Amino acid sequence: MLERKLIVCADDFGLTEGINEGIIAAYRKGIITRTSIIANGEAFNHAVFLLRQNNDLRVGVHLTLVGESPINQPDKIKSLIGRDEKFLVNYKAFLVRYIFQKVNPMEVYTEWESQIQKLLNSGISINHIDSHQHLHLLPGIFDKTLDLAHKYKIKKIRMLFHDVNEIRSFKELVLALLSSFNKRKLTSSGINCSDRFWGLKHGGNIVENNILNLIDNLKHGTTEMMCHPGYADKDYCLRYGHWHYKPEEELKALCSERVRKKLNDNNIQLVS
Repeated sequence: MLERKLIVCADDFGLTEGINEGIIAAYRKGIITRTSIIANGEAFNHAVFLLRQNNDLRVGVHLTLVGESPINQPDKIKSLIGRDEKFLVNYKAFLVRYIFQKVNPMEVYTEWESQIQKLLNSGISINHIDSHQHLHLLPGIFDKTLDLAHKYKIKKIRMLFHDVNEIRSFKELVLALLSSFNKRKLTSSGINCSDRFWGLKHGGNIVENNILNLIDNLKHGTTEMMCHPGYADKDYCLRYGHWHYKPEEELKALCSERVRKKLNDNNIQLVS
């Protein structure tokens, strides 16, 4: 009998203390099976503290090129920063620079290697690689992602494979095409990924019915579900309110007894 497996990954660990606390709550009381940590998040040290109390939680690196401050000095990564010596504000601003070939892939490698090393130096064993706003999938940048995975023996990278009949937006289409384009390189490298990805459409606003519908339609193989649970503390609302995410609603959905029962009733295995 073919198995159906579900990875439930909470992104943005290390963003704020409220987000950190919410992710841990979703792990302890809900269906979270792994998380991805932002090495240059302002609440990184708090995240590391919580991980030491929850050392069974698998952790990946959420490689970041937008919205935060870099780990490296600005003169080492000039193509990645704006006038304020921080990263560009979001993926749209980054893509403009990337399309005009003003992003140096070696500087991406330099910054991302520093982020990986920060996790390792903090005692974190890296389970997988993904990235903030999925920039690791871009041609040229994906090659550097693979190089880093090989160098640090990281065996899993997030890919955003969607079934064609489930694609509902241009963004989903582009990310699915990029994932397909990169699949040959990933396969030949011996690095693993899930068969499918879910969560882009409802990103930041997942409710119970979304997860129940996912379970009803889950296909054989392994599906990764991306989510963003947490507590919307003052710091989060001040700095990230423009995302219009609802982390507390996601936390509630991930801890739902109906969700847990439906997973059990359908013999779906939660994996990391």
